[in-house]
Amino acid sequence: MKLTIKSRLILLSLIPIIIISSVVITLTYSEATMLSEAQEALSRKEMMRMKRDELKAYLEIAQSVIKPIQNEGRPLEDVITLLKNVKFGESGYLFAFRSDGTRVMQGDSDQGIGKNFIDLKDKRGNYLVQDIIDSAKSGDGYSVYYFPKPDQTEAIPKLAYSIYLPDWDLIVGTGFYTEDVDAFA
Repeated sequence: MKLTIKSRLILLSLIPIIIISSVVITLTYSEATMLSEAQEALSRKEMMRMKRDELKAYLEIAQSVIKPIQNEGRPLEDVITLLKNVKFGESGYLFAFRSDGTRVMQGDSDQGIGKNFIDLKDKRGNYLVQDIIDSAKSGDGYSVYYFPKPDQTEAIPKLAYSIYLPDWDLIVGTGFYTEDVDAFA
């Protein structure tokens, strides 16, 4: 089949347009994908910062709740009774350990109270209770460990914030699962 000159000219003019359009579409798609990934990473980073601030605020509230008890020099049992009632969000609670790793509070549950968890390791081999205690005593407060959600067996990352209350040799903390941030990022 022979093409007429008119057909050849049309074909020669369309080929560059098709090639240029394909390149532009490919580049646009690539840039949009990179921009979307960058935005997602930025959103996750900002949400993690907000959650870190939120955890710290919860512990500041706990400190303000026990301040009168601290000023009166009341015993640890009074502190625990007061902190057990601190709840936030749908499932937020406080936990507490002594410096030796003995659990003295786990929200309003009695699970593991009096048991020593100092040698408890997460799935990566990190001593999670030791990390919580060390970060609280150092003043940083933040620690990351792997722990299963209630009624689950798969250990997932959890960010905790804890404080040290030297009057009672008590580490009080709370945390959240980072997958909850990933679900919204």
